[in-house]
Amino acid sequence: NHEQDCLGVASDCAKPVCVAGQCGTENAAKGNACVGEAKAHVCDGKGNCVECNHEQDCLGVASDCAKPVCVAGQCGTENAAKGNACVDEAKAHVCDGKGNCVECNDGSDCAPQICDQGQCVPPECDSDATDCDADGWKVADGDCCDQPGPCGLEPKLINPGAIDVVGNGIDDNCNGVIDLFDVSDTVPCDDGLASNSTNAVDYAKAIGICRQTQEKPPNPKSKTWGLISAALVRADGTALGDHKSHSIRTGFGKTKPAVLEGKSVAVFSSGIASDASQQNPGPNGGAPDGGNVSNTHSPASEVNVLSCNDPSCIKDWFSSESPGLKKKNELPVAPNCGAGNAGNPELARDSVMLKLRLRAPTNAKAFSFNSFFISAEYPEYVCTNYTDQFIALVATPGGMPSPIPNPPDKNLMIYDDGQKKWPVGINIASGTNLFAVCVPQNIAGNCWDNDVSTKSCALGNSQLTGTGFDKPQGANCDIGGGSYWLTTSGNVIPGDIVELRIVIWDVGDTTFDSLALVDGFKWLSAATVPGTE
Repeated sequence: NHEQDCLGVASDCAKPVCVAGQCGTENAAKGNACVGEAKAHVCDGKGNCVECNHEQDCLGVASDCAKPVCVAGQCGTENAAKGNACVDEAKAHVCDGKGNCVECNDGSDCAPQICDQGQCVPPECDSDATDCDADGWKVADGDCCDQPGPCGLEPKLINPGAIDVVGNGIDDNCNGVIDLFDVSDTVPCDDGLASNSTNAVDYAKAIGICRQTQEKPPNPKSKTWGLISAALVRADGTALGDHKSHSIRTGFGKTKPAVLEGKSVAVFSSGIASDASQQNPGPNGGAPDGGNVSNTHSPASEVNVLSCNDPSCIKDWFSSESPGLKKKNELPVAPNCGAGNAGNPELARDSVMLKLRLRAPTNAKAFSFNSFFISAEYPEYVCTNYTDQFIALVATPGGMPSPIPNPPDKNLMIYDDGQKKWPVGINIASGTNLFAVCVPQNIAGNCWDNDVSTKSCALGNSQLTGTGFDKPQGANCDIGGGSYWLTTSGNVIPGDIVELRIVIWDVGDTTFDSLALVDGFKWLSAATVPGTE
């Protein structure tokens, strides 16, 4: 009649209780499985263990092999019934058909693994004949780490196509030298480059890209990362007419640091790529002796980036849409600046582009570089139609990088403050602190423009000294202003092709020039949030 009546009942199914006039157990009353399986596998509701009849009989069976089912009167699992391997390998490696993990008996128990001394293990791979880590290189091709071991736990990241990672104690690029002793990719290659070089490869060197490779190497051992090709062209991809628009310098006025990598920086300008005193080309005609940084390319350069057909043309960017930033066939607009697209926005005047085609290291997922933007359009043309453009377009022909894709319009020269997106140029002065090298409002007087945010000019204007964008003799106001050294990042597919186009041009006219210093290119081992900061 009650629980005490059942004390002493022989059962292995749990604590005895009275169930419908019968002495059963708590588990039996709930239909759960036996705790001990000496007799069979399920409780019959009367405190006895019996064979199972159907799947529900087996609910509660203790097993690490998967969902319990009734197999030939025994409580097994779906995986056990199929002969698949155990999920939990703490006991052994295969299911015995009754819900138990046991040692393997033969290779079929472990497929696609093999049975080795009662344990399921991966099959051995012959590195002499096979690319065991499927990274594209066999040992015969120079792969020094084809299977996990002392050489590294992720062998697919270690091969002749990788870049050495300083500090990890691994010969990542298989050249026989480790960490700080490996200087193959750390020694700069931009010392002594001609300031007026017309060789685009020199500009890749100036920004920190030294290693060169081939599009189609003759053998796997030669398939390394690096620069495949470089070109200096206009925004539509056609030949550059005025080579005063680019230069290689060891510094630029009093901007600091003067360089970020090696001995040189690359300079690209919608006018003359020089400061107030530099030559070949230059000077730029600005302060202290000149009137303004205002030079037109010669021969005249006005190209249509909507009707162009060259593969290098930035039409793919101009004709695309980036929600919250730009519409199709328009220029990007800063949040505080209205339309800013009047006057044939498809016409790029006084443009210059550095186009780079590279192969990424097999252990790289991203890259970054640095830039310092300076413009004579500041401050009076902030939030007007005369907002010179500075963009950096990234393309990965082999597919979309994962897990973080690049922007749909490919432009990395965008600052995202978490709420709004800002194209890098003088209009970042209207609502961010990125335009930092200029005269602060509290001392600017008549040199201030109401479209400029008080967040701007935090670094003052001392770095403008000697750039030509500083104050001319006898004048009240500086000619222009600039950002500090910004960092731009984008993502790549490891070991695959990546194309980078860095472009600057005048918008609306050919006067009041802008320029960008570029340096510090790096490969990154982890994916990043693409953009500029």
